[in-house]
Amino acid sequence: MEDQLQNPGGDTPLRVWLLTQLVMLLPLVNIIMLFVWAFTNNTSYPSRSNWAKSSLILMAVFFLVYSIFIAIFGFNHLHEQIMPSEPIYYD
Repeated sequence: MEDQLQNPGGDTPLRVWLLTQLVMLLPLVNIIMLFVWAFTNNTSYPSRSNWAKSSLILMAVFFLVYSIFIAIFGFNHLHEQIMPSEPIYYD
């Protein structure tokens, strides 16, 4: 453990990655912990910090793509329900 603290570029132990993956299973806690791991000045595990930063970037990209998809197709579907292009006849 002391060697790990003296060598910040060393490998991250398996137990740390297992704990990391378990924390990622918890809703809302996972997002908070990604920010904590990405932006704190803890040099013990730089690979986990880089992984957290890349996970946050991917989440932002997927959220942006999803928002664009919903904006294009979701509003079109909503508009079609409010103002249908063909008249609706009720018997």
